[in-house]
Amino acid sequence: MIKFGNTQLWNFQQSILAKFGRPPMDCQCKLCEPEQTFTCEGCQKERAYCFGQDDEHFELCDDCWYDLPEAIKDPTIENQGEPV
Repeated sequence: MIKFGNTQLWNFQQSILAKFGRPPMDCQCKLCEPEQTFTCEGCQKERAYCFGQDDEHFELCDDCWYDLPEAIKDPTIENQGEPV
């Protein structure tokens, strides 16, 4: 579920940083440019490119990816928890 108050504040802070030429708040690599953000489809927050869009689930930030069930994260897992 989207928490609009928190999400709107987060996105507002990201836009202020970008206007002043600062990297995104959640940049982990310290190399992201201000415009290198994406909107996470899970939480709707503007996230730094290095905080999720650089992996196989490019539409989700790392926080939302972590909340996914293990079977979705790794498609090679089959019949997990089901009797054979």
